[in-house]
Amino acid sequence: MEAAAQETDVRGLLLILWRRRVVIFGVLLLGLGFAGLALALTKPHFTARAIILVNTGARDIIPREIAPQASSRYDASLVLNEVEIIRSRSMASAVIERLGLKSDTEFSREDAVSAFGRKLAVRPVPGSYAIQLEFNSLDAEKAAKIANAIADSYVEKSMESSFAASQKLAAWLNKRSASLRADVQAQELAVERYKAANNIRQDTTTLLSGEQVRSLNEQLAKARGEQAAADAKLQQVKAMLESPSRMESSGAVMNSEVIQKLKIDQARLEAEMAELSSRYGRKHPQILNLQSEIAGTRDSIRAEIATIAKGIGAEMDLAAGRVNALEQSLDVSGGVKMREDSRMVGLRALEMEAESTRETLNGFMEASRRGERQEELQEPRAKVISHASVPRAPSWPNQMLVLSLSAVASLFAGLAIALLMEKMDNAFRSANQIEKAMGLPCFALIPSAGKVRMPFLGRYPLAEPTSGLAESVRTLRMVMNLRSGEKKPKVVTMTSSFPAEGKTTLSLWLARSAAASGEKVVLVDTDLRRPNVHKSSGQKGPANLAQYLSGEKQLNEVICKDADSPAHIIFGHSVPNALDLLGTERMKELVEHLRGMYDLVILDSPSCLAVPDARLLATLSDCVLYAVKWDKTPREAVAGGVKHFTDFGYSALALVLTNVDVKKHAEYGYGDSAAYYGTYANYMKKAA
Repeated sequence: MEAAAQETDVRGLLLILWRRRVVIFGVLLLGLGFAGLALALTKPHFTARAIILVNTGARDIIPREIAPQASSRYDASLVLNEVEIIRSRSMASAVIERLGLKSDTEFSREDAVSAFGRKLAVRPVPGSYAIQLEFNSLDAEKAAKIANAIADSYVEKSMESSFAASQKLAAWLNKRSASLRADVQAQELAVERYKAANNIRQDTTTLLSGEQVRSLNEQLAKARGEQAAADAKLQQVKAMLESPSRMESSGAVMNSEVIQKLKIDQARLEAEMAELSSRYGRKHPQILNLQSEIAGTRDSIRAEIATIAKGIGAEMDLAAGRVNALEQSLDVSGGVKMREDSRMVGLRALEMEAESTRETLNGFMEASRRGERQEELQEPRAKVISHASVPRAPSWPNQMLVLSLSAVASLFAGLAIALLMEKMDNAFRSANQIEKAMGLPCFALIPSAGKVRMPFLGRYPLAEPTSGLAESVRTLRMVMNLRSGEKKPKVVTMTSSFPAEGKTTLSLWLARSAAASGEKVVLVDTDLRRPNVHKSSGQKGPANLAQYLSGEKQLNEVICKDADSPAHIIFGHSVPNALDLLGTERMKELVEHLRGMYDLVILDSPSCLAVPDARLLATLSDCVLYAVKWDKTPREAVAGGVKHFTDFGYSALALVLTNVDVKKHAEYGYGDSAAYYGTYANYMKKAA
């Protein structure tokens, strides 16, 4: 259901746009017309473009040793500086003077320099040293001429400024070189005087003193190591004297052959003693002898250890003496080297200062030579890489862009106006539409007769029986009978919201159509204020309804035969007391009498919003047909007219859309039968 609703909405939207296509395309053409007119009245502007390349290499006169140059990366500030030079008023004045533009009408109306600046656009090309300049003018050749003049003037001025800068730099370099040359000579003289004053002839003394100090340091470190090792040995040996069982921890003791032999003897005696102890008691003579021998062996080991300790002590004393001697020699040598180093430090400082000044002098001399070569070559700071050509098309206004935007804007405006008109449209165009809004059935849609006028308009269904209009009238009669069930309506009142909605003409068509089909029909013009049946039928009767209701005439005197059909007509006449006459018993009797005489009685009443006559006649009728003019009658008016009948409980009310434009209605795509009347009419004509 949702998909069907969306499809219906899209289709409905497309149909709205199609039926409002005249408005949409009208606004589109109007917008394009205004755009074309504006373009025709606007003077075109032409823009010429030239491109200049800034030469950064032409600036590197001073070497990096003197003044470090900028990095090789892209320098946006450099390009922006040149852009401002091109935009400057001095550049504009030079070009104006060069081309004689003060007398030109584009510049003479105001300050020429200011006008020139507004027409000039200068911008850097991103990521490069290129500059694009554009000049706008009413004349294409003039724009190209001025753009090229700006580019050439900038290049010439840059060359002049480069030449002046080179000369100024060369003078400064020469002056600075002379000053540095004098400084170098003075510093070299100071070096020689310092050598003479300090008796410095060569660097060997300093080198020998340094070598001696290095050797003494190595010897001192070795002697201190030997002293420490001897001290460690001595401490171990002393510990053994206190505890002979720890002698295995000393390498010096264990390496002694005497100690080793004594240890072997001790071990042998202890083994024998252990063997004898298992067989004899402690007091056995052999055990006592062995104990005595073991004690003697231990005393011999202590004596040997004491001897080793004395030897190690002597070694330690010798090492300590060597350390003292080396320390004394190092102190003497260090003093000599410090004195020599202090003299050499001063010499080196003077030599380094002289060398630095000499290098600076060489850099300035190289820069001076480079500047002389650059003056000879005279490479400009910039060059024109693309001169401006005469533009073939105007840059403003962009005709295609203006027309395209105007077309798009006009199209959207047309769509908006079309949708707004559709939203504000307050009329009915289809049976479904009016039935949904009013809650009443719509019996038929009556097509418009086009340009046909009275009195032939009243005879149109008879003259064109195969037309869609005639078919729609016959359809109205059929639908009215079918919807009423078994009891077909005999008395039908025809009304509308306003006059000129086609109710009288429709009443005449319905009467003549029904009569032509063999029914007995009478048409009564009950509009006693502004009767129109006589105009629609093109004839007048000898008497009228007002005379009958007032008692002046009899019924047979007011009933007239229609000249164009078997139908009968009772004509009306304008009277001041119309409502009083229609509300009489004589009117009720007339309707009842006609109901018995005829198959169909049609009461053509006044418009219901103007007077209450139609409501009064509705009480005498079997059905009321409410005529609504297609695409004209406001919805509020129809609702108000219908309410007049529903307020007193009248329900036999049906709607009829009149004066339907078949072609437009078919374009709207409402899907009711009126959309096919034109096709059906063609079919009927071919069949006939």
